[in-house]
Amino acid sequence: MIKTAILEFLFLLVVAGLFFGDLEKLANIDLFVFIEWYKTHPFTIDLWAVLSPVFSTLLFFFSYKLTCVLNKNREVGIDG
Repeated sequence: MIKTAILEFLFLLVVAGLFFGDLEKLANIDLFVFIEWYKTHPFTIDLWAVLSPVFSTLLFFFSYKLTCVLNKNREVGIDG
């Protein structure tokens, strides 16, 4: 999931650069540095891939709880 997101973001940057940017800047990007980093840090990438859904779930849960606390005294319905 993380790898797909990173690749989609890189593709979006390339497409945006082709449409709106200066093409000479794309000549200076070295993707091999990123690929080598990706190959040397597989545990870090796997850790982020496992922990990101957990963090998202906790964020949604705490957002739900905060919404419940803030709306506790609100009347329910029109006739309420």
